[in-house]
Amino acid sequence: MTPGHSSTVTLVARNCTNQAQTVSVLTVARFVGATTGIPAGCPAIDPLPPARVTIAPGGSYSSSTTYLVFAGCTATALEATVRITGATTGTLLATATTRLTIIQPTPLAS
Repeated sequence: MTPGHSSTVTLVARNCTNQAQTVSVLTVARFVGATTGIPAGCPAIDPLPPARVTIAPGGSYSSSTTYLVFAGCTATALEATVRITGATTGTLLATATTRLTIIQPTPLAS
């Protein structure tokens, strides 16, 4: 991905049991750079509201979110983390994180 463009993060969760599973899915994304904090020119990203979903036995659930990298964003990556918990128990069932590299344009030599 490059500044001025967008990229889509897709979650696919599969229920490997023989019973329907009701879960809460929380997605959190943030721009990261060479130092701590929000890189210059990048927005803070609020977490998406948790989604409560029921996945059929042997079934799957998918969700996609598109993120725009502002033209002035100096981040080196977009990091997205998803946490799946039991809807009634709050027990963490799965978590996964992915990093999408942001390729900064090379300034033209004069």
